[in-house]
Amino acid sequence: AAAAAAATQTVANPDSRGTIQPLQQILEPDRARLVPELAAAHAAQFGGRSATVRAEAYAGEPADPGVLPTTIVAVNAAGVTVGSIAVVPDDMGGLRPGMTPWIATLWVSPTHRRQGWATRLLKEALELAAAASPTGKIHLWTHTQALESNLYGPAGFVVIERLDHRGAPAAIMAAPVVG
Repeated sequence: AAAAAAATQTVANPDSRGTIQPLQQILEPDRARLVPELAAAHAAQFGGRSATVRAEAYAGEPADPGVLPTTIVAVNAAGVTVGSIAVVPDDMGGLRPGMTPWIATLWVSPTHRRQGWATRLLKEALELAAAASPTGKIHLWTHTQALESNLYGPAGFVVIERLDHRGAPAAIMAAPVVG
């Protein structure tokens, strides 16, 4: 059923491995299945907000994926949710006013890592963020130095600040809007 529903949807980036598209474009009943899956995965991976609060936030995203916040979801050819990423207006709780938009909550399921999903999700998020950037820059923060050099650096991000954020060392990174 998931594969049939996915075939009828407008998708951002389909290929033989699956689709990557904004959550707002995913039709029922797939959306009803994806929202609690993503909320639980994000709560487990990132902490902070509960799965219930996260699910409510996803349900409240604007219908237009060009209006932030927008969550982008990757589903493989078998209909399994493999990852997600968000583009949000602020990911620093107001600590860096004027820095917008932000790439946030990149998540790939452990069984689907090292297969290119993070790179594909980041590419889609960068395209969406570029259209929403008033400054010509896109921002993100990470606690993970491996992501700084292995994923975000090759995508054009550079560290612009190091700080303690949410109780741990972090880096704020920025990339210029391309194209």
